[in-house]
Amino acid sequence: MNNKTTIVNTVIIFFTVAIVLLFFVFVQLEQSLTQRFTLIAYSIMLLSLFLFLDLLNHNRYCLSYLLNTHHFLREVKQTIEGETIANKYLLSKKLSNAIAEDIIDIHYQKIIDIRTNKTLYIEQLARWYDSTLGYIEPERLIEIARSSEQLRCLDHYLIDKSIRLYRKHCLKTKTKPTLSINLTPETFLQKNTLAFLLDTTEKYAIPTHYICLEISETTFVNDHRDCLKAIESYKREGFLIALDDFGKSYSTLSLLESIDYDVIKIDQLFTKTIERSKTQEIVRMIQKISMMSNKQLIVEGVETRSQKEELEKLKCYVQQGFYFHYPEKFKF
Repeated sequence: MNNKTTIVNTVIIFFTVAIVLLFFVFVQLEQSLTQRFTLIAYSIMLLSLFLFLDLLNHNRYCLSYLLNTHHFLREVKQTIEGETIANKYLLSKKLSNAIAEDIIDIHYQKIIDIRTNKTLYIEQLARWYDSTLGYIEPERLIEIARSSEQLRCLDHYLIDKSIRLYRKHCLKTKTKPTLSINLTPETFLQKNTLAFLLDTTEKYAIPTHYICLEISETTFVNDHRDCLKAIESYKREGFLIALDDFGKSYSTLSLLESIDYDVIKIDQLFTKTIERSKTQEIVRMIQKISMMSNKQLIVEGVETRSQKEELEKLKCYVQQGFYFHYPEKFKF
């Protein structure tokens, strides 16, 4: 056996062993992989088997298999990309139809003042169930809308439907809690969103001070001055502003000082660890800041009695979570 053959065989041994080991990792994770990645894993396994058999038999095609592996993988990649494009088109079409046919549901979750057991707010939550795709997570729904350039259309649809159902809810229950509407950063910062909100609240005869616009911290990744101007415009017309999921990503206390908000919602990550002394100190500090600045503090993700009681000790009286109310559809 000459040096060239020895080198080739050595390379193939390492290549084959590495790929086989990688395959077994894929198998272990198969339940969490998508169908296309599982297909890749099995394809690579088959390729590795051919390479190994060629090595054992000193087959003269052994080198060609190795050299042409990148062609095989390129074909697999092209196939996947084709499926991805087709899948994106399918999702885009389904979302467009769902909006046109009004099949995306609006659920709501109560936000309670535990001292009086009164519902102060109800938060709007979008729920989309497709007959073939099944339940689409809210985060996935936003991703589909964003990638198919339908985000503005989706948000406007959800705003209109939420306020329409909210009006019916108020008339039926003879109550008027504040409606919290989640807005994506793109929609919140678009100049025509304010006009649309004003037209919609006027159409359904809902005063703007009954509408609270929830914005996430990621909104402030954009130009900070544009965010401050947008907030000022919404508040000038009477809308409330809530800083949602506070502490989830890059929050700093300086953010609370720099913006004119009405409500701060502490993320459920703090609620899950509320029995830890460090978490309690952080929540206590935020609570004091909100009290000194006369802002409403809401704690999200309350799921147990012990969490409720620990938060109550910290004077966090307005709470939201499964312990009080599971999200449900408006009923008329």
